[in-house]
Amino acid sequence: MRGNKSLSVGTIEENEHSLVYHCPYCKQILLSKAPYKGEVWESSICCHHCEMINYSIFYHNRVDSFRLSNV
Repeated sequence: MRGNKSLSVGTIEENEHSLVYHCPYCKQILLSKAPYKGEVWESSICCHHCEMINYSIFYHNRVDSFRLSNV
C-alpha cells in the first residue's frame, strides 16, 4: 500500500476543523471534516474526481490515505 499524508488543517465553519489531503490515485485535493482530538476515524473513501476507492485513517491533524489496489 502507498500512503499519503495530509497537506494541512483548515476551517470549514467556526469551531469545526477540516483536513486537506490528496487522493492516492489521482493526486487531486480532497477535503474532510476532522475528528475531535483523541479520536481516530477509519473509512473507505470514493474519490469524487477519479471514482477510485481508497482507505483513509483520519486523525485530528492529519489523514493517512492508502490505495486499495495497484491500479
